Amino acid sequence: MNNEQLAQQQSTDLQRGLGKSEIKQRLAEYALNQFEESKGRPIWHMFVDQFRDFMIMVLLTIALQLAVIYVPALNSIFNTQALSMLELAVCFLLPLIVIVVVEIEKRLRREKGRV
Repeated sequence: MNNEQLAQQQSTDLQRGLGKSEIKQRLAEYALNQFEESKGRPIWHMFVDQFRDFMIMVLLTIALQLAVIYVPALNSIFNTQALSMLELAVCFLLPLIVIVVVEIEKRLRREKGRV
């Protein structure tokens, strides 16, 4: 189908385009060529979604554990005693070492698989 046949089929003129009456008729029949705007998500949904991330959950758990150990009002409720700096350092360093070793092992396996 050539351009002239297509223009005739669409009731338009290649030089002048659509006439005003044809524009009004097509707008009434087909409406504007636009997508409906989405309302978007409420801010509180976005806020709650942040807590679905695994690392955020881990950090919140750590924060709650530290609060139970170090907040004096919670010490009496849960019958806890604050850790010394050495004990706290061990609690943070041992898991960190395990995580680093596991990540190195995963990287070595990936590199071995590429070769």
